Amino acid sequence: MDKKKKESFCIIKEMIIKHRKHNVILLNDETTIMEFETHNEAEKVANIFELNSDRGWKYTVKTIG
Repeated sequence: MDKKKKESFCIIKEMIIKHRKHNVILLNDETTIMEFETHNEAEKVANIFELNSDRGWKYTVKTIG
């Protein structure tokens, strides 16, 4: 049987440092990707991070799996 894997979502922090773009996957701790069950939930957190960014970093939601 082919079981359909449930999608989850993560947040990517987009930074520009010394005129170069860097993308960083946000983690819960040192090794675990911060995952969300719904796109809406991840989008809400990404928006909070973006509103609180003092450097103007952008946060985008990407699908995992």
